[in-house]
Amino acid sequence: MAEWSGGCFPLWVPTKALRCRSHSAIDPGGSAAQFAGKPQDDDHGAAGLLRYLATQGLCQPGLDQVIPTLPQWRLSALPRYISTAEVERVIASCDVTTPMGIRDRAVPLLLARLCLRAGDISGMRLDDIDWREGTLRVRGKGRREVRLPLPQDAGDAIIDYLRDARPPAACRREQIFLRTVAPFRPLVSASVSSIAKVDVDMLFRVAQPWPGSAAC
Repeated sequence: MAEWSGGCFPLWVPTKALRCRSHSAIDPGGSAAQFAGKPQDDDHGAAGLLRYLATQGLCQPGLDQVIPTLPQWRLSALPRYISTAEVERVIASCDVTTPMGIRDRAVPLLLARLCLRAGDISGMRLDDIDWREGTLRVRGKGRREVRLPLPQDAGDAIIDYLRDARPPAACRREQIFLRTVAPFRPLVSASVSSIAKVDVDMLFRVAQPWPGSAAC
């Protein structure tokens, strides 16, 4: 037996019931595997205990319905991240002997140095850069525009891309970063995210890039 401090319960309940992690242990209609390892385990365990006590006539039926459930917000956990040293390794690992590698080095540099979003980079235009002032115009939410200082290494990477890697046939396009294979369309946000993922995966050998990916 075990003591119970709840005001509406008797001073004892079977110890076996208190050890139950899910209601399936005392509710034939439940499934232990369904709740194992989830944050809701404690909620279901408490509800199962109340149902057990109700069947034994030890508490009022229906009390299990008043137990609130834990909200499971999407993306509520902290995102995974890599250290500053690993970021530098990712940037240094890009193959700058190819047009794609030159572009794919400029992208993580802008992401890391200015904390830009993928949409900021895909929408970046040639006239957004003030080379004399060394600033970059970024269009934020609500059509707000801000000018950020452009770090030297990020600016040099953009210059290398414009000079040596950007497709010459697409010189009339306003967007800076384009696909490296025809048709030379501007990169979209998903392509920028794919570039960053491939760079990280190549460094840690998690996966290899595949032909025809969205970031080509």
